[in-house]
Amino acid sequence: MVEAQEQVPEVKITSLRFTSDKAHCIAANTRGFDVIRMADGVTVKSCTKFPHGLQFAITLGRTSHFLVVGTGEGTEELRQALYIWDDAKQCKAGVITFSHEIVDVRTETERWVVVQLAGQPDLLVFDFAKGFSKEAAKLPLPTAMVHESDKFKDFKHASEN
Repeated sequence: MVEAQEQVPEVKITSLRFTSDKAHCIAANTRGFDVIRMADGVTVKSCTKFPHGLQFAITLGRTSHFLVVGTGEGTEELRQALYIWDDAKQCKAGVITFSHEIVDVRTETERWVVVQLAGQPDLLVFDFAKGFSKEAAKLPLPTAMVHESDKFKDFKHASEN
């Protein structure tokens, strides 16, 4: 008797980001993320704790923490929420939720986090050393970038295809 095998969905990459030292890249995908060593292409870390996938993942400086944003496909990881993933403990360590979808996140060391929201006129700058509940500054964006980021609200990830 032949047993039916469960069909495992293909893992698709949703974004690639280099670490600050350019020695690794982080491939967010439809189940989590992988950290790949650039010198030889070896996956040195893999996280599959996000069943609906991630829009992107980036390191928080040289810590064991990652900043991740979900695809919005499930109810667990929203596109409006920035999650702090503690890789050492393999759990979410915090979250900040915004009123609009996150377009991009950048970091500078462990301290500074910059967030761009869809259709919003400013970049939000957070000083992680002072907490993550209120932005430390707002940096205005050119109007063309605001209009371009507004298109992100209707963006659908490859996991739907």
